Amino acid sequence: MNQPPQPPPRGPQWSPGSAGGNGSPVPPGYNQSQPRGPQQPGQPGGQGNPGQYGNPGQHGQWGQQGQWGQQGQWARPGQQPNTPPAGQPNYQGPQQPGRAPGQPGQGWGPAAGAGAAGWSGGNQGPGGPGQNPPGQPGGPGQAEQQPKKKVSRKLLFGIGAGVLVLVLAVVAVFAYQRHQEQVAAEQHAADLAQQRTAVTETVNAYGQALSAGSADEVLGMLSAEPTDTTLLTDEVLEAARGDEPLTISDVQPTVTDDLSQARATAVVAAGGETAEWDLQLSRAGEAWQVTSELPVLTLEGADPVEVNGVEVQGGSALPVFPGVYSMGTGTDRTAWENDSALVLDQAGSTWSSQLALTDKGRKFIIDEGKKALDSCAKKKELAPQGCPMAIQASGGQEVNTDSISRTIKGDPWGGDIDVTYAPDTASLQIEADWDFQASGTVNGQQATFSRAQTGKQTFTMIMDGVTSDKPDIVWF
Repeated sequence: MNQPPQPPPRGPQWSPGSAGGNGSPVPPGYNQSQPRGPQQPGQPGGQGNPGQYGNPGQHGQWGQQGQWGQQGQWARPGQQPNTPPAGQPNYQGPQQPGRAPGQPGQGWGPAAGAGAAGWSGGNQGPGGPGQNPPGQPGGPGQAEQQPKKKVSRKLLFGIGAGVLVLVLAVVAVFAYQRHQEQVAAEQHAADLAQQRTAVTETVNAYGQALSAGSADEVLGMLSAEPTDTTLLTDEVLEAARGDEPLTISDVQPTVTDDLSQARATAVVAAGGETAEWDLQLSRAGEAWQVTSELPVLTLEGADPVEVNGVEVQGGSALPVFPGVYSMGTGTDRTAWENDSALVLDQAGSTWSSQLALTDKGRKFIIDEGKKALDSCAKKKELAPQGCPMAIQASGGQEVNTDSISRTIKGDPWGGDIDVTYAPDTASLQIEADWDFQASGTVNGQQATFSRAQTGKQTFTMIMDGVTSDKPDIVWF
């Protein structure tokens, strides 16, 4: 086999124990002339035939692959690549399959900058890129990327199991929360239903106490008792029940989510009529109390009014229970034209009316007027005060008052007498014919006096204090 031209001898260069495995030097510049197969990852240099230098199977490694410049080319320090030594042909050995020309290949030869470790180009020098020892960065053992390590199946299984446990834990927590929420919702719904029942029972008991006429029981169900209880008595409530039953029915309760407040619509019946109420309630411990205020009865006018037998000053506004209220004057001589008030609206009611004479009142006025007129007729005075039958004496006349006699002719009270009434004051008019008799003297001479004018005269009477026991009557 023909050998390529050898460079001038420079003395043997090798690394101990790297030549053929027996410490024998390998001739420098030796290169295979035969084609070689593809270089395997991690395999240093190329492979020769058995028994040839540089075969790792028999002779081991000669340090690292010796290179002169690039594959199969001579290169000395200071020379350009691909330039052979003076007088030597430009020789290039066969290239390895799969490598592009000009890439590092196999070949023996000293490289510039070779160190004690053997033939090594070190960093890229004049001869081209160097190579590092096998196992070092950039060496033949790491020329190509090494295969990635496979992830352990046990590790994957452990990660998967951990993720599964975490997912199951999250699902369990979510399911537990959902369960707790469902339990809480069911309990809250049960509590609401229970409190709605309690509210219904409270409102029904409220109506039963009203129907029974128990004012104290009704007031005991209120969250706050009214400050004025003038008309909030058993007697007044008993009278307010009237002939028709006072009831509360058809209760529809609603309770707030916090179970502390409630409202209930209900139908209230009184005086033969019905109205819908909207009651507000609040919870005090386990009991419910009505917070809605009672209706208010407002009385217009200045005259005193008896409300279900209790005298109240006109112009008052007082809380009352629902029901029927009778308005009186406190006497049988007068009455209110509107003598009753139905309090059925939840807010209350306003009442106003005019006074009118009763039959007894009219008779009383006429009877008292007649008595007063008769009393006037009996007066032993020429002009008694407050009487319509006055006599005046003229000059020289002296009347013996003890002899005075007045007589009313006929019955002026037999006809239809028109009596006019204003609050506690009445008036009437009659027509009467009357006689006057008296004795005396005229300029010292005995004389008899009589009423010269005859015929009916209109008498007018004014009575003040119609409802009093002793009214003040004036005739003129």
